Amino acid sequence: MVYQVKLTENVLNEDIPKLQHSGKNLEVLYRSLKKLETNPYSNSRAKSGDLSNIRGMDWGKGYRILFRIYEEDQLVVVISIDAHESAYRKAKRRVNT
Repeated sequence: MVYQVKLTENVLNEDIPKLQHSGKNLEVLYRSLKKLETNPYSNSRAKSGDLSNIRGMDWGKGYRILFRIYEEDQLVVVISIDAHESAYRKAKRRVNT
């Protein structure tokens, strides 16, 4: 089964440029995003609390990709990409607005 991976505007306009500016290897990030197309469940974990409908996966050292899966549409929507704590803070803010 193939999922479509969609990056939100916040991810495209804020997260990725910030990572690029800080010199992070985005090829590793893009490989991680590619894995979400085939099975977003295999390398991710369900979150709890305020983010109970969100899953997260690691990429690089200490960085997270947080996303929501819409099974009915075979869609993965990436909500936040950043260092561990920053990724969670952003995701909470972005899903609650």
